[in-house]
Amino acid sequence: MEEIIPYLQSFYTKEAIEKIVKELKVYYEKLPKVPLQLFSKNWYKDSNLYLVYPDSIKTDHEVPLKSLRSHLTHVKELGCNAVHILPFLASPMRDKGYDVSDYYKIREGLGKKEDLKELKNEADRLGIHLFMDLIFNHVSIDHEWFVKAQKGDVYYRDFFIHSQETPQYLGKVEKEDGLYAQYMVNGEKTLVSLAFPEGPGQLPHWTQGKDGFWYYHTFYSHQIDVNWKNPEVFIAYAKILLYWTSFGFHFRFDAIPFIGKAAYKHLNTHNPFTHHLTEVLNVLAKQVNPNCIFILEVNEELRSDIEYFGTSNIHQARMLYNFQLSAYLWATLIDKNADHLWKQLKKDREIPAHAQWINFLRNHDELSLAVLPKVLQAKVYKKLLPNGKPFSEGFDLGGRTYSLLGGDEKHFLMSYFLLSSLPGGLLIPYGDDYGMENIKISELSLDERADARNINRGKLTNKIIKSKKGQHIFYQMSQILIMRQLLRNYLNIWPVKIIDEKGIFGAKYSLGTSELVIFINLTKHTKSINFELGSFVEITSLNLINVFSNKIKLGPYSGAWLQK
Repeated sequence: MEEIIPYLQSFYTKEAIEKIVKELKVYYEKLPKVPLQLFSKNWYKDSNLYLVYPDSIKTDHEVPLKSLRSHLTHVKELGCNAVHILPFLASPMRDKGYDVSDYYKIREGLGKKEDLKELKNEADRLGIHLFMDLIFNHVSIDHEWFVKAQKGDVYYRDFFIHSQETPQYLGKVEKEDGLYAQYMVNGEKTLVSLAFPEGPGQLPHWTQGKDGFWYYHTFYSHQIDVNWKNPEVFIAYAKILLYWTSFGFHFRFDAIPFIGKAAYKHLNTHNPFTHHLTEVLNVLAKQVNPNCIFILEVNEELRSDIEYFGTSNIHQARMLYNFQLSAYLWATLIDKNADHLWKQLKKDREIPAHAQWINFLRNHDELSLAVLPKVLQAKVYKKLLPNGKPFSEGFDLGGRTYSLLGGDEKHFLMSYFLLSSLPGGLLIPYGDDYGMENIKISELSLDERADARNINRGKLTNKIIKSKKGQHIFYQMSQILIMRQLLRNYLNIWPVKIIDEKGIFGAKYSLGTSELVIFINLTKHTKSINFELGSFVEITSLNLINVFSNKIKLGPYSGAWLQK
């Protein structure tokens, strides 16, 4: 445990560090250790990541974790080598499990820990890596820590960011990239981003407890932010991390830029405390599981995001979700203009050698277009809105990929062909593998309708899986993803643009004397490309019309991978 001391010295006292190390040593000795695995230590760079809620697979099993275990065979057949399981810890479920009430218990109704272990064993057998969500920024108001704080326990009150004085709230402010709350802090006006402007609460970022104190929350008022400046909080969360690391999980950290911050956190600002925390958590996890990989959720400006990879000498994380590229992918798909995508790809390449982006079209949350230029953002939003549902007072959208693309199967499959043609890792949310559509508003409860993200949730059923449409899409998607895995050596190199026509994405990957050339028609019109085939061979294609010796004829929403 002495390895963590240098990371703690800048923000905890000598006495606090001694206590941290002493307590964690005792806890660490009691835990089983995960042996170093023989698989490539850089496997994550070749990741096709499947995203799933623990109870979203509806099969013949009554226990959700057993259904998920059975579904791993489909995940393997799809061509994915990793699964990110969304929150499965105890929770009152006001925010799909992101409001944790007990970090050591599995949520009631999902199954037992034995079911979780069987799920992990099956994943190991299939060569699938499992990620679990760790929510370390906040807890549910039902968590024991907050309940005790409300009863006047000063020890637990200090687990949270709190104030005895009523915060001075001045009102909402709308900017190009979203809504903000304005406060008067130490005689100066300050703006704080509103994650959920529709969320209820006495003040946007503060709620008054039964004990009379005001408690800070970045997100909903029932999710109270913890105070990482308190070393007792560090000890509590370090134990939680070590406990779940001993199960052999990798981790996705929710809302990492807010962990360790003080109240009124400004976006896109460097917070050394947060960065040191992620470094030390990484070191801690590897004490129990040397194979452990971190994914961090960061959605700020690109320069701020990249800082969370760390450096070549000191790693914070190996993978980040690429929110910027997601927005520019949608701009490319809707505006039929590959230039949008190339603009972002050029920026994304400046990352450390150990790092890898995870690219995606949709995840479990809302679709955010905030990084796009205002005119382009408005254009894309206007075209997507009829097939989605507004979120964050009109700045973001809820909706599944298939529905947002108007239920056009060719357009949908082309979008994944394009995503699979990009450097980096790839994420696919459950249901997209079968062309799952938005849940109808009428099928949601009144409470569920208040959150636009609920239309892109729901159950993946046998009916959807076995449908003619579902089977066809699964087959097409698996062919794309499996071929992507076979061509991974190319996709770990940055591509070069080889065609100037906006309606076609044309890229070349060079690997020594070998080359992979990709052409994708972003439009619904047939396109012809002059290309000397020479020693190139067609590896795979989608909706392709024909390949001649000196010309490629691309059908609507089609694509081809050619290898030299």
